[in-house]
Amino acid sequence: MNYRTEINGDGIRGIMPRLTYLVQNFLRNMRPSRKLKISRFSTSSLFSAPAKIQAWSPGRGLSEQFITQHLPKLILAKAATGTDGLSVLDIGCGSGRSVELFEEAGLSGKWHGTDIDNRFVERNNAKFVTSFSQGDILSAEWVTKFDLIYTNSALEHIPFNPEFPNKIREWLKPGGIQVHIVPAPTSLFLYLWHGWRQYSLRTLEEAFRDNNIEVFPIGGLFTSALQFFFITFWENILRISIRNKFSKTYKWLLFRAIRADRYAPMFPVFYVVIASNDPAPTKTTEFHDES
Repeated sequence: MNYRTEINGDGIRGIMPRLTYLVQNFLRNMRPSRKLKISRFSTSSLFSAPAKIQAWSPGRGLSEQFITQHLPKLILAKAATGTDGLSVLDIGCGSGRSVELFEEAGLSGKWHGTDIDNRFVERNNAKFVTSFSQGDILSAEWVTKFDLIYTNSALEHIPFNPEFPNKIREWLKPGGIQVHIVPAPTSLFLYLWHGWRQYSLRTLEEAFRDNNIEVFPIGGLFTSALQFFFITFWENILRISIRNKFSKTYKWLLFRAIRADRYAPMFPVFYVVIASNDPAPTKTTEFHDES
């Protein structure tokens, strides 16, 4: 794949450019991985009661629950630090929503967000000292080293640079980790023209070739199908929000779709990529479906 021919789906117009985007990304996403496998994990374990369900999209809601419930376990298992006193770099931080999620997860320390646009919202944070800088991450340099470098739906909006993940690793402290939430191939059909690319396992192998990586799926067949019929078709194509109009029905279906995903974990919406340039840790954390 020649990444110089990539098309940015954000703001794309016209039938032919859109068709080209879909075909180009579909063919790239079909390439099989060489060795990389998805970790055995089911997002069905993230919810035990319908009362916790909100009217968000499955990908967004399940990703946030993964952060608040499982990120501390990953840090303790894979990083050379605890959950207190972390130094965090959030690339493509947007409004800074991750600070709230990290606090809910029981993390604390110093958080720095950076984005090409300034949409950052100051918050009263009890556990994090926050700061923000605006700029192009591809030209950024950091003297400070971080325990955790985090992105959420940001990498697909950065023009592809094969060396970018290797550049990121230089900003980590020894034993630090990267955590990236990226669109899986299924998201091509759920979000359509969005960002430069999706991340198949083959693409992740190429992008993080010098790192030890583990990949966790977010969602499955039933939540992806629900998102397509309730959100993609109506909101992205017809511009009608039936999700909000029939919110009780949507939340009822969403809860059952999340539970059903344990039996059909294929076609996730997102992947969570955990990357480290250090040797494999001596301890590991098992993730079980507690539902």
